[in-house]
Amino acid sequence: ALTAIGFGHELIVNRPGRRSVKPIGNNKCLAQDVMLSTFESERSVVLHVGMHKTASTYIQKCLRKNLQLLRHKGFITPDIRRKNTELVRSLDTGNMNKWTEWLDIAAKANCHLLISHEAFSITLCEPATGTKIPKGLWLADQLKSMGWRLKIIGFIRSQESYLNSRYTQLAKRLRVGSDFKTYATNTMRSTTISECNLMTLFGWIKEDSSIRVSMIPFASARDQHGKVIQRRGDPFEQFAQALGLPPATISRLQLAKAINQQPGQIGVKLAIEIYQLMHQQYRAELQKNRKDLSTAIEDLAIKKKWHRTPFNGLTTQLQQQIRDHYRESNQKFCQTFWPNQTWEQLYPAAQIGEEPQGISKESINLTILCNNIIANTLPKQEISLPGA
Repeated sequence: ALTAIGFGHELIVNRPGRRSVKPIGNNKCLAQDVMLSTFESERSVVLHVGMHKTASTYIQKCLRKNLQLLRHKGFITPDIRRKNTELVRSLDTGNMNKWTEWLDIAAKANCHLLISHEAFSITLCEPATGTKIPKGLWLADQLKSMGWRLKIIGFIRSQESYLNSRYTQLAKRLRVGSDFKTYATNTMRSTTISECNLMTLFGWIKEDSSIRVSMIPFASARDQHGKVIQRRGDPFEQFAQALGLPPATISRLQLAKAINQQPGQIGVKLAIEIYQLMHQQYRAELQKNRKDLSTAIEDLAIKKKWHRTPFNGLTTQLQQQIRDHYRESNQKFCQTFWPNQTWEQLYPAAQIGEEPQGISKESINLTILCNNIIANTLPKQEISLPGA
């Protein structure tokens, strides 16, 4: 596992291929032994691959707050999200030019290259252009031909929790108009942007033994080694541990503010109502104004503090259906990446009510809120709402 590798060991000037050391006292032999670790002499491309809804945006913001410290420890990473996105998209065409540019930058700085994007979880399992080979394996081969080794760090979430969170995100962004049960059922039946079969996403990794990998259970009471976690770990600190940064360095990391707060039960219901109305009657306007409408929903949710009642579309029956559907794949995933753990140990079924959450008509009138947000966000000439 990647966590066992000596990234960032403080005995070594942590630069790929460099042989100089910083001995502790007179113990030069100890320092020399660590220096000769095969990993420390490798040039590595580390990909943080998500999956979606596992604090990826938070981790990326933390990375950008710690660029200098990371570089000092031997990691260079893009300073804005767009540059990471360019590398993801270049895999769709099989063009390595952007990758080569960054590899050159990292090599000149004597650093490992660190790239973070949650879309990697979907992109890397798709076939490379003109082949049946997953893009992840294709990329690993390309990197090897240039003298670099691929390392994968991923965060894993239980499917029922992931689907609930992903639905909340898509609803907030006005990308889905169905209820949660329909959304979850459709995801289980076919390949969608919400794919969460873990062997579909990450099974390709086991085809290349040269790829180092660390898979971290997200929001679990246990770590990947089965150790009970007394307090929920910060995802960026967990990521830093997977990089191999020593505790003294991790304690110096700057953390970003928590982001991507969900709009709560009411905000999700409101977003669905807005989507349905706009999709049925004003599709062109929805396409043009989707971001502004989504922002208006978020602003209202923050003002009303709707996040205090988070959305949860799961019922006991639906949760069991999801767990049964992914059971075999999850068992294979554990055998491949967490051989000493079972899925049930890491993610026991949660206690959930028999009925999904509802909103009382007395507490809020979604139709009025829906019309108000649309009327206040879109140019007056674009739509005509009843009573407006």
